[in-house]
Amino acid sequence: MLPEWEATLGLPDDCSIGEIDGVSDRQRMVVAKLISTGGLNRDYYIHIAATLGYIITITQFRPSMCGMSACGDALNGDEWPFVWRINAPETTIKYARSGASYCGDPLASWGNKQLECALTKIAPSHLHLIFSYV
Repeated sequence: MLPEWEATLGLPDDCSIGEIDGVSDRQRMVVAKLISTGGLNRDYYIHIAATLGYIITITQFRPSMCGMSACGDALNGDEWPFVWRINAPETTIKYARSGASYCGDPLASWGNKQLECALTKIAPSHLHLIFSYV
């Protein structure tokens, strides 16, 4: 039944080709696509990352303004309100879990390409995402 859901939802898409290693990852992508409602706020992007198995935070910027900025604040220009920094672990490791993994699934997989692709794909054209790995 999973292949039928994937075909209906257009999966695997550009963001998941080569990144989905097992049945549980494929199921997670189907669920993420089904519950995706869209949004332009930070919470929506954090939720999308969580459904893909990533824990992130988002830093928003504001332009520096005379009288509002303090000494030591970043000297951001007028375009910086349209930049978000996605703070994610340097390498996200996904381990196989009892009851959620299947025979043939890898015991562990790692990388953040799927996260970058998925968030960049849903970002509106005026929003620039910078990925920072800590």
